[in-house]
Amino acid sequence: MSKAVIGLVLKDGKIAIQIKIQKINQAEMSLLITHLEILKQELISNFKKGIRKVEENGKYDGKYE
Repeated sequence: MSKAVIGLVLKDGKIAIQIKIQKINQAEMSLLITHLEILKQELISNFKKGIRKVEENGKYDGKYE
C-alpha cells in the first residue's frame, strides 16, 4: 500500500514541511508534488495576509480571514 504523509513542523520560529513516503509510484509522486505546490502557495498567501493585518492593526492576532 502506498503512503505519503505531509506535515508542517514549527521549530525555532521556522516552518518546515516534513514528508514521509512509503512505496509510492510515479503517478502518486506527481500528485504529491502538485499538492505540495498548492500547500506552498497557501502558506505564502496566509503569511502575506498576516503581514497585512499587522500593518493595518499594529499587531497580528493569529487569525486568517
